Order: sequence, then C-alpha cells, then structure tokens
Amino acid sequence: MQTVNTNIDINGTRIIIEGKILRIARPEQEWFEDVEDPEMLINALRRTKRGPDILTFWQRFPDVEPKYSYQMETDSIAALPIKSYPFWWEKQIDAAARNKVRG
Repeated sequence: MQTVNTNIDINGTRIIIEGKILRIARPEQEWFEDVEDPEMLINALRRTKRGPDILTFWQRFPDVEPKYSYQMETDSIAALPIKSYPFWWEKQIDAAARNKVRG
C-alpha cells in the first residue's frame, strides 16, 4: 500500500500529511517551528478534504510540563546547552575535536 503525502499551508505553517489509512499531520519544520496555537491548526485541518486523523507537534525542551490537554508521549532527546560559540568552542568540546575541525 502506497503512502499518500499532502502538503498544505496553514497560517504560515507548512503542514505535511502522510499516510493512507491512518493520516498523520505534522509541521514540516517541526524541529525549528513551535506550534503556538494547536487549536487553530486542528480547526483548519478539520476543514480540509481528507484531513488527518492525528496531528503531532513538539513541545520544546526544557519545557517538560504539558502545555496542552492533549495526549502526550515523551521522546528521548540529547540536548546540550550552548551559552555562546566561544564558550562551546573553548569549554564544552575537547582539544581533539577542535583539532579535527581545524583539519
């Protein structure tokens, strides 16, 4: 069975809808764009032809308390706080990594 993809723009957010039987929607740039108003997205998706069954989006780390009352599943991610480029370059990576970058 072939996956069917649909791309739509909702209020400046590009949404990808994938799947044939179970259709799942997600922001195209979900790593870079936060969903500020999921209700608006849900309502707009309900009005589309063959709308999705599920909408997924990220809640940005370190905000770990649920912001919305929707079903939520956690994912494991590795995150490194970077205060500034010089701090990262001089304090957070070792000399061997710096030497490899300099190449």
